[in-house]
Amino acid sequence: MVEIKPWKELQEALPPLSSAEFEALKKSIEEHGVKYPIKILPDGRIIDGYHRWLIAKDKTPYEIVDLPEEDAFELGIVLNTARRQLSPEQVREVYEKARALALRLRQEGRSQEEVAQLLGVSQQAISKWENKEAKSPVEMGVVTNTTRSKSYHPPDIRVTVPREEYPKIYERAKSGESLRQIAADYKVSHVEILKIVRAYEKIKEREAQVAELRAKARALPPPERRYDVVVIDPPWQYESGPYDPYANRAVPPYPSMSLDEIKAIRLPLADDAVVFLWTTSQFLPDAFDVLKAWGLEYWFTITWVKTHFVLGRVLRHQAEFVVVGRKGNPRFVPQADKSDVIFAAPGEHSEKPDELYRLVEALFPEALKLDYFARRQRDGWDAFGTLELQG
Repeated sequence: MVEIKPWKELQEALPPLSSAEFEALKKSIEEHGVKYPIKILPDGRIIDGYHRWLIAKDKTPYEIVDLPEEDAFELGIVLNTARRQLSPEQVREVYEKARALALRLRQEGRSQEEVAQLLGVSQQAISKWENKEAKSPVEMGVVTNTTRSKSYHPPDIRVTVPREEYPKIYERAKSGESLRQIAADYKVSHVEILKIVRAYEKIKEREAQVAELRAKARALPPPERRYDVVVIDPPWQYESGPYDPYANRAVPPYPSMSLDEIKAIRLPLADDAVVFLWTTSQFLPDAFDVLKAWGLEYWFTITWVKTHFVLGRVLRHQAEFVVVGRKGNPRFVPQADKSDVIFAAPGEHSEKPDELYRLVEALFPEALKLDYFARRQRDGWDAFGTLELQG
């Protein structure tokens, strides 16, 4: 009697059944038995029917297929990819694993011809794999005439895992469940599951940081003095949806504020005061509304031209703006030798140039000045917001 056993290399190349598929197969076998014999090599390695054998064990009928090992391996790939409802991403992963197996066998000393025969591909395909020329299953030469029409799909057609599934996937992975099994349940590669787990870890980390900062911000006492000049750089809400650590690399690890929240800020202004409001082109129209909400009259605009491009969706951005509003009759010293355009290099994330502060100091040398949402302490200025939260 033949001792039936898994074919390790073949099983590594194939994704497992999803939990739902496995349970459906188990129920069918319990009710009706194994309808179709599994296929095995003369030495007992399973070519096709691994999951049927896993459920039925010794009660599994089998058929011995006396094929060369390389033909049997290709047969196992063909039967599984053609019969099972694999997603395009899973199909691609099968062939990526076949490529990895080929390279491992070559490192073990097998010739290109031997590896090609074992995997049922051309020797040219093995050569492309080794030279890193092949980029798709067709280019790799792994999609044969038998499999191409039945199981191959363009590799850019990907299964999208809904974001609401991220917590479930994360908990399953952290409980020790196999990433390959989780991937099978979602019809994606285990690499995609690993990416989701890492992304959710970053999401949780950011949520914790934001919650801590919001709590600290709520506990901050308001400024006690009233100021003649305020420079404010509010955390405008750039993100349009849930935080994505891979798509939103530029999103800062601190809470943003909605337009209504920014309008609700009550600045500690003197009766005669000036406010320098930082904004970008995206929020330029909103900045004028904010000035009105703060009870200010628009006065003028300063433009910061950066020395090199930064991020941008339509065009690369190279400018930010300071919309200046006033109330009452603030006293200032005209600066005939200075322009309303600042040329300066960008610093750290959201850091503003010293040139703006020097310009404000020249215009209002005697004023009581506040840097609202300050990122560092400046001589002659009070600071409120970000510095306290950093502690």
